[in-house]
Amino acid sequence: MQRPAPVSERGARERVSYPAASSLAASAASTSGRRELDDGRAHTSGPAAIARVALLTLSVLAEIILLLIALVPQSEWAARGLPDGPIPRALYPLVAGLFYVLPALTGLLARRWQIAVLLATLPAWLDLGAFAVAAAARIGPFYLAQEPHASGAVGTLELFAALGALGWLARTGLLMALNRPKVGRP
Repeated sequence: MQRPAPVSERGARERVSYPAASSLAASAASTSGRRELDDGRAHTSGPAAIARVALLTLSVLAEIILLLIALVPQSEWAARGLPDGPIPRALYPLVAGLFYVLPALTGLLARRWQIAVLLATLPAWLDLGAFAVAAAARIGPFYLAQEPHASGAVGTLELFAALGALGWLARTGLLMALNRPKVGRP
């Protein structure tokens, strides 16, 4: 099967640099049930991919829930009979650690860095937006635009973005280390 002419200089360089890979990808596409992208990477929907997406979804949902709990004022929890909030004191260190682990896990599970950063910060976008809308009646419409609140919101987004990016970098580094050819071994 003939590939279409490259539409960019980068595409031309890749086809010139990796002719064997493109012919292998074409033969693999014809013999397997996998869908191939133009760059030759196979995307499967096997059990490993389903487990990765499920774990990614659970990570993002857990981060959304924990951040929502954190954004509810302590007075609201006390008014509902929970003076320490819905999380027992014994679990405070675990929950604090999850605020670092979950965005990094999200980045670790994402295949592209853009998706890693987007999904790691998505809970902050959603929860801060929901909190600003819910609190507008009591605090005013410009809560997130005021200096101390704006810097806190931006700091949260920056932290989650950095952790998601670091998780993706860790994944990339691990994959590179595992796929490195063994020098000096037959």
